[in-house]
Amino acid sequence: KVGGFDTKLNYYEDWDFWIYLIEKGAKVYKIEEFLFFYRIRNTTNSLTNTSIDNSSKLSDNFFDIYKKHYTFYKQNGLDFHSIMSLIRENKKYKAKYYNEWYRKLMYKLFKPKKYQRIYKN
Repeated sequence: KVGGFDTKLNYYEDWDFWIYLIEKGAKVYKIEEFLFFYRIRNTTNSLTNTSIDNSSKLSDNFFDIYKKHYTFYKQNGLDFHSIMSLIRENKKYKAKYYNEWYRKLMYKLFKPKKYQRIYKN
């Protein structure tokens, strides 16, 4: 049994929980491609950006989880060097999909004023 979320973590407690589940034998399937694109705005008027002011806590929490589960990360090819490579690859995906038609369509349909500023028809 996992025992729930680690109450000492302020951020990423769900990530820590999922790692514990897998370590305890939960069955999961790895999907080999990105199926979503997560974007953080450059401005701080978004709920997803409220934690940016706490970047030190974010880093500390991530590092604590990484240390706690280091053996698991290493066994699964996620040592520090591999993680840095994945981060570089993610930047390539961001550049690749930024101007795709479906992204522009979503902006045009759901945020018409913002679309006009970004993509000057």
